[in-house]
Amino acid sequence: MISNWHTTHIQPDSLSRRLKTAYALWLWESVNSPGELPSLKQIQSASLYQNLAPYVAIAEGRSDANIRAYVFSAAGAKVVELFGAELASRRFDEVFTESSQIMAEEARGDQDNERKPIHYAVRDSPNISKDIEVITMPLQHDDAAMNMTWLVYDF
Repeated sequence: MISNWHTTHIQPDSLSRRLKTAYALWLWESVNSPGELPSLKQIQSASLYQNLAPYVAIAEGRSDANIRAYVFSAAGAKVVELFGAELASRRFDEVFTESSQIMAEEARGDQDNERKPIHYAVRDSPNISKDIEVITMPLQHDDAAMNMTWLVYDF
């Protein structure tokens, strides 16, 4: 049976090294961008990013759209391997199970309202062979009508 959960109350001591590194990087870049979300360019320019890159996906969508319509714009090699297919240009509703889509919808309100990262866990999914944890972190998009999310996976 699939088991999903999410929280905006991230406890760094419970995170894997990869997720802790990603979270710390996002926080650091947030501090360096007072009043704004960090940009993807800022994140990618950090020396720590290279170690994270294979486990990263980027998703984008209109801020007024249902999150199921969000599209992956990029995915690292390990994320592609996890899902068993290229994710770029694929919508969330083509990749995620119904329960994962519902969880993403519930969490989106938190991320949009609080502009905070969200920590997810998915166990026993029929779509992937491993249990995963993900931190999604909002990023600044060049187009104000769009949202961008940085996803870092651990499995």
